Amino acid sequence: MLNERGVLWKGRPFARCTVYHMLTREHYIGIYRVNGEVLLNTYPAIVPKPLFEEVRAKLAKKPKRIVQRAQPLSPEGEN
Repeated sequence: MLNERGVLWKGRPFARCTVYHMLTREHYIGIYRVNGEVLLNTYPAIVPKPLFEEVRAKLAKKPKRIVQRAQPLSPEGEN
């Protein structure tokens, strides 16, 4: 929908992961954590807090996906 409207993120079309990050990271609702300190409203929130909380609740109910990553090669090129 955003791409259809011509809305860009850092000069590029929105990707699914971009929207996911915006709806799951606190700094998009105006909360920043630096060295254990919580900073509120340092930057304006661009995601409404009720929407953020709704997404967080839905994701908490969703089972976690297990992703297997390829094993890195040993220095000799063999595992």
